Amino acid sequence: MKFTLGALADAHLQLNDYKTAYTYRERQHILNDSLFNLDKAKVIHEMQTKYETVKKENEILLLRQENQVKDTRLTQSMQAIVALLGVLALILALGYLWKNRLQLKQQAELQSTRATLREAQLKAVIASQEEERKRFAADLHDGFGQMISALRLTLSKEKIEKPTVEHALGVLNDMNTEIRNIAFNLMPQVLMKNGLSEAVKEFAARITRAGAVSVTVQTFDLDEAMPDDLRIALYRICQEWVNNILKYGKASQIVIQLVQHPQELVLTIEDDGNGFDLSLLTEGTGNGWKNINSRLHMIKGSIEIDTTPGRRGTTLVATVPLAIAQAA
Repeated sequence: MKFTLGALADAHLQLNDYKTAYTYRERQHILNDSLFNLDKAKVIHEMQTKYETVKKENEILLLRQENQVKDTRLTQSMQAIVALLGVLALILALGYLWKNRLQLKQQAELQSTRATLREAQLKAVIASQEEERKRFAADLHDGFGQMISALRLTLSKEKIEKPTVEHALGVLNDMNTEIRNIAFNLMPQVLMKNGLSEAVKEFAARITRAGAVSVTVQTFDLDEAMPDDLRIALYRICQEWVNNILKYGKASQIVIQLVQHPQELVLTIEDDGNGFDLSLLTEGTGNGWKNINSRLHMIKGSIEIDTTPGRRGTTLVATVPLAIAQAA
């Protein structure tokens, strides 16, 4: 259109029709201005559209970035909270473990103190019993022994019929033997003077002389230089168990072994008597088994018994760790 107006303006200008040519030229300018304004408006619109688009995109991008920052901060906050909770849980766990360990330590110390106290009390009771046995044995041996000797001397000098005197002397001899046996069982002097081996052999010989059971004693590498507590405890264990065999086992032979190893001492007592149910020991009302366990506990020993009801033969094995026993 603008080109047509320009052509008309040029044609009228050739015809010297200046007025009409001017009119067409003016219209052309007006049209050009209109077209320019339209193009300009279009460009502005396009630029504005692009600007708005870019602006929106930037806003969206900024919003995304802000959301990402928020998400990152939220994630970091959550991680910090989780880490804090983890540290708190760790502190609580460590506190619980420390408290539990402290309680266990206190309980262990309390149990150890109680065990030490019980052991000291047990040791004191056993020592007191042994001292009382020793005193009573000495009084029995010295007092009654002297009285029997004096009575025997008097009877031998009195003018009494010989059969009567011989009978009385026989009774006195039996009394003297019985008193000596009682005194020996209470506290054998040979145990303190000559050691465990000789005391056990003397104990076995007295039982064998009684005729009901043959008792054999075997010792291997036994060091007699042992603490009195250990010596007395092993002798009493041997004494209690053999007396138990004599009372219930119906045995004809008993073998006692004392074997010393570098780290431990082993007492073995075997018999050919009747086997029995081990529950009878723990359920029984007698003090023999309790005494054996008390003495073993005092010297830190352990015990094993091999026996079966209806089978001949029973074996007791008592093991004492020497280092602990000597320290006790």
